Amino acid sequence: MQTLGRVYINKLKMSVSHKRHLVSDFGGNYPADAVFIDRKRGTFSIQANLPTRTTPSPGVPTVKREPKTLFPCIHRQNHVGDTPCGGCGGNKYVEVYACPKHTSCTVSRQAKDKRIKHCASCDDRATGGIVVQFADYNNKYDGKTAMIVGRGRTTFNDADLAKHDGPIIFVNDAVQLEKHCPDNNDTFFFAQDKRMLPVMQGLRSIAVIGKDNNLGFAVSHNAMPEIGKVMWTTTVLHGTSRLLELSRDQLAIERRLYRAQREVVGVKSNGDPLLGPSPTIVMALHFAWYIGCTNVKLVRCDGLAEGYSTDIENKSHSPVVNVHKYHQARMDADVVMSQLGMTREYVGTPDPLPETIDILMDFTGTETDAPGRAELNDRAWASFAANLRGVNMKASTLYLNIDHVPGGVGPEPTIEVARKYFGRVAVNSPDNPNFALAVKWAISQPTREYLFHLEADWILSSPVDVRDAVAVFNDDLALACVNIRAYAFGEEDSRICLSPGIWRTEIAKSIADNMTGDANPESQLRNASSMNPHGGKHGGFKGAQFPRDPSHKIVSDIGRPWIRATNYRRPVGTHFVTWLTTGAVK
Repeated sequence: MQTLGRVYINKLKMSVSHKRHLVSDFGGNYPADAVFIDRKRGTFSIQANLPTRTTPSPGVPTVKREPKTLFPCIHRQNHVGDTPCGGCGGNKYVEVYACPKHTSCTVSRQAKDKRIKHCASCDDRATGGIVVQFADYNNKYDGKTAMIVGRGRTTFNDADLAKHDGPIIFVNDAVQLEKHCPDNNDTFFFAQDKRMLPVMQGLRSIAVIGKDNNLGFAVSHNAMPEIGKVMWTTTVLHGTSRLLELSRDQLAIERRLYRAQREVVGVKSNGDPLLGPSPTIVMALHFAWYIGCTNVKLVRCDGLAEGYSTDIENKSHSPVVNVHKYHQARMDADVVMSQLGMTREYVGTPDPLPETIDILMDFTGTETDAPGRAELNDRAWASFAANLRGVNMKASTLYLNIDHVPGGVGPEPTIEVARKYFGRVAVNSPDNPNFALAVKWAISQPTREYLFHLEADWILSSPVDVRDAVAVFNDDLALACVNIRAYAFGEEDSRICLSPGIWRTEIAKSIADNMTGDANPESQLRNASSMNPHGGKHGGFKGAQFPRDPSHKIVSDIGRPWIRATNYRRPVGTHFVTWLTTGAVK
């Protein structure tokens, strides 16, 4: 065996003979001419078969500690040296550990020498649980009926899970119902999002985790929960229906499961694609087919408008999404089952709640503390409380930025008025007023799928149902917002406005990441041009108007008449980000 370099031995106070015994105990596969270096006691030679740093690096301690960025694999042993990094430029090194499975491995980065295993991507990586092989479950339950359990409302008695003769697949937080299953039941857990880590503590079901989703990354790079068994798979980034055409034997080799086609709906601020939804149940169904179950019973997966049931604890703190998303997940599931030739039965489907169920969304806004402004806000919020249908403002959070202006009276009057209309008011009142940064802060705060941006100097004159406006998003995944019509823009006009309207929260946050404090935010939301060099912050997303009819304007601006009656003015010759006064404040 060829000597590949010199290796540092840690624990400097140990004698050379003790070190020699230590290394031979956990490895024993080192060539006799490998050189170990002890900076205090000199060099000695015992076996080592991994490439490492050939000269000491000044100032680098010889005592190595377990990296905190990766929960330790049970196979990983002592640090035995350093080796050139495979992904870093320049003369950089990564730590190498002894491994009885693969002789040596790296943790934080892939080594340049591909013979050295990378722990985070290793199929044998284990953190106290048992890794089960995807291929071992190929057609294992041939002829059995699988049961897939979600989180919706149901009339099904959860205790009857114990009576099911076949595999049970839990989706997301529903795995808490595994307590009803005997220990000898074959149960599985599917999830994609790292927020599911708390749900996985003490898990008995086999966790089927995709290495390329953020739950798989979190498990590999942060902390593996206390679970029994893990099955690693790979899902395709954008999904491909080709996987549904593969045989079970072919899937066993590829270890890939289908995800519903995820359309690229934009670009995030870091350049990554922003993708449409991909329901976890689709992968669970493909897995059920792969393990031999062409018949499936679905519990709590009815796609009803009301979404999650309250009798399953939301340990993952998953946000409640809107009606169309549940309906879309149901449609995606039905399509996949049809393509795979699976028979289905929806079990325990309850009577649907009235379709008038409210959509849950957050509100945002920007204001100033100018004298008399709170009274104007009162008129505006009152008109929306009276005419906005399909959302309960008193059950919503308002994220409100209040900028101080010359002669301002402070934020308290505005906050007091806001609490008349909203259940919770979260306020940001910065030391330095800036309209652009106010918008940036406000639209970055919400946590629900949609937000309603409401500058409180508009009047809503006619009833409008937010559910109808939200439905417009289904027509175009590139829509960032749907404004309640204030202007006679044509249907083809795609500009994004700060007039009252509904935004997709994830897109709003990606736009906010791009915004700066040196230009009018409305200019930043327009297309960039020679006349508007500050534009283009929308990242290619678009806006729409609702109702569609250009003549049907139902919100009107009361802010401009109010401002003209005061001494507040916009600065001349610069971008508007804060108000000035032309004399004593009226």
